Amino acid sequence: MFYSFDVFDTLITRTTATPRGIFTLMQQRLQEKSFSEQLSQYIRENFYALRIHSEELARMHYQRNRVEEVTLEQIYEALGTVGNLPMAVLESLAILERHTEIDQVIGVTKNIDRVRSLVEQGERVVLIVDAYMDAATIRQMLRKAEAFLSEIPLYVSSEYKKRKSSGILYKVVQECENVEFYNWQHVGNNLQSDVEQPRQLGIRAERFSYEAFLPIEADRLNAHEQDMFTQLLIGVSRNERLHEQWCEAAAIGCTAAAPILFPYVQWMLEEAKRRGIRRLYFIARDGYILQKIATILITKWQLPITTHYIYGSRRAWRMPSYENELGSLRRLIGWMYPIRITTMEKLAETLQVTVDELKRFLPKEYHHPKRQISYAALCICIMLLEKQFEFRRWFFERQRPTRLLVQRYLQQEVDTSDDDFAFVDLGGGGLTQSCLAKLMQDFYDGPVRTFFFKMDKINLMKNCIYYNFLPSKLKNELVIEMICRASHGQTEGYKIENDKVVPLLKAGEGEAIIEHGYDDYTKGIEGFVKAYASIVERYHVSVQIDLLLQYMEYIMHHPDQKLLDFFADMPNSVTGREKKVLGFAPKLTKQNIRDIYLWHPNEAVDQYYKGTDLEFSRLRCNVFEIRKIEFYQKKRLDVIQRYERFTHTIVPQSPSFSLQTQGLPYSLFGERIVLYGAGKYGREIYYYMKQANVSVVQWLDQNYSRFIKQGQPVTGDICALGEVTYDAILIAILDTQLAMQARENILSMGIPDEKIICLGKVVEYLNI
Repeated sequence: MFYSFDVFDTLITRTTATPRGIFTLMQQRLQEKSFSEQLSQYIRENFYALRIHSEELARMHYQRNRVEEVTLEQIYEALGTVGNLPMAVLESLAILERHTEIDQVIGVTKNIDRVRSLVEQGERVVLIVDAYMDAATIRQMLRKAEAFLSEIPLYVSSEYKKRKSSGILYKVVQECENVEFYNWQHVGNNLQSDVEQPRQLGIRAERFSYEAFLPIEADRLNAHEQDMFTQLLIGVSRNERLHEQWCEAAAIGCTAAAPILFPYVQWMLEEAKRRGIRRLYFIARDGYILQKIATILITKWQLPITTHYIYGSRRAWRMPSYENELGSLRRLIGWMYPIRITTMEKLAETLQVTVDELKRFLPKEYHHPKRQISYAALCICIMLLEKQFEFRRWFFERQRPTRLLVQRYLQQEVDTSDDDFAFVDLGGGGLTQSCLAKLMQDFYDGPVRTFFFKMDKINLMKNCIYYNFLPSKLKNELVIEMICRASHGQTEGYKIENDKVVPLLKAGEGEAIIEHGYDDYTKGIEGFVKAYASIVERYHVSVQIDLLLQYMEYIMHHPDQKLLDFFADMPNSVTGREKKVLGFAPKLTKQNIRDIYLWHPNEAVDQYYKGTDLEFSRLRCNVFEIRKIEFYQKKRLDVIQRYERFTHTIVPQSPSFSLQTQGLPYSLFGERIVLYGAGKYGREIYYYMKQANVSVVQWLDQNYSRFIKQGQPVTGDICALGEVTYDAILIAILDTQLAMQARENILSMGIPDEKIICLGKVVEYLNI
């Protein structure tokens, strides 16, 4: 059997994404001073486009009279028409292109091994290639990939003036090698010239499926093929997939995650070096992969920085950092997914206490662990707890043992001998770092510095310095957190083991993530980082934020099916309080769609959806499901009316009154209430308080006389306060400025602040 192999994208390839990437590297090189005297600025800055069009001109001019291929010299002859360039300059450009091609060669290991095996078996093997490059240069490229390849007979179209694509070059080989077509097997990647054309001649043709571009890569190249950074990044990613033959999880890590995380870590290390930061502490769990990337780059680039891993979490650090002051509890709860605190048991768990311990601080009806509480009720509960000095003092002492243990762990792990250190996180608003600063203030008096990929808020918190990589609020930004999972569960706390403080990790989630393919996913990221680190160092590649943003846009809004399923099914706990591990964005069931978009569109979605990101789940819907959702959103009332006529039942509608009234636990305010405000909102509150059998001992308004004439039971204005005994004064005024003015007037009368509640602010109480 006689064997032949194609060369480009079969036995060798390039570091760039496409062959034209070589021209982007050349254009970058032409900016050097040594070329400024030979070439005009026009040529140096437009070389990429000029080189492409020069080849088109050369082919049009020379491919006549049965000449099927041009040479590199003929291409540069065409380029010489731009400004009448001298021959010496054209020769130097041709040499530069040859050197660049050789320099960027990478071997395709799988096929090289196959050729080696055939040669060792004594089979006759030749190489056939359509190329304008000369045989000597191609042999040098082959030699760089694998030395023995340069000794194999080579047939190049530029030397024979015939191409494989026409079939004639195969006939040339047949004549030179004295071989019959039926006894010949050819391997190549091009469908037309390596498969269809040889098969027409009777040659057994086998197509090598070279690694295809993923949708995000193809889109980027269509718009930015002339960009050197795009060529190098996509080239690395594609070649890693080809040579390592990554599984699906590893390919996603290499192609989707690494191009986003690499620039962040590169920027972080550059900033750390510039600021004299020598120790970086990566906070679990988002810091797990980031530390792996940083360690590779620090070693590769020989940076004077060390990395460390710190086990911590919102749950482990926030409550222990509590300080006995107004506003602390509100701020902590407001940043811990309060919408998902729907029972007294969940409230106690969030506070890291028991329901029994909360009993003496809340009314009797809120003593049962399974008692359902609305979001408004939760706001009131936290408001009442905060106003009780006794509770604040008790809660502060309750957290003391935990706080001391956390502080001991931090002292054990963080070197605070100088200020040359910083923490590393992925995203957030900075509250956890503020809590960290409070925990460290007993043994470190400097500011706590933290690197963030993105921050949700602009924060100027005391004792905290933030270095924010991407100051942007992104839609579907929670997906970014799925890129940075870890192979262990959330840090729930700490314990002492062999006189050392060690973390207590939540069981289940880490194991589920590993089972999801996490180890392969991480290998893909590390493979990309190792390869791209050399490219960055060699070509001085700076951080390209537009490229990163396009990748993020792709993942968050237009992912392909494999990528969508991988991140959507990633095990994830939203609050850390979940009893079982759930997927990040599970597929919506028919019942989910009806509940969320038909029956309960104005209610908290968390009651009907157990995932983290509804929008990402919606991306998983098929065409029929999307149409169903859109139909419900447009025709919801019509559907409900038809249902009611058919079933003879009434579908309960979402309350028509204000959100500020919805679910208010009036009994929490006390048994005897003074209501201030008799406008539309005040009358609404009064009505629902009467419905709840709450005793309104006074109803006041500065325009009381007008309301009395309307038949409303308003008894006077603010001066009438104190004529009766009461438990609380509720200000029922939605206008913030007027409500605050009324509150100041009441305070000026000597009424204690803990007895005054502005209802219009209740449901905004935890909106930090």
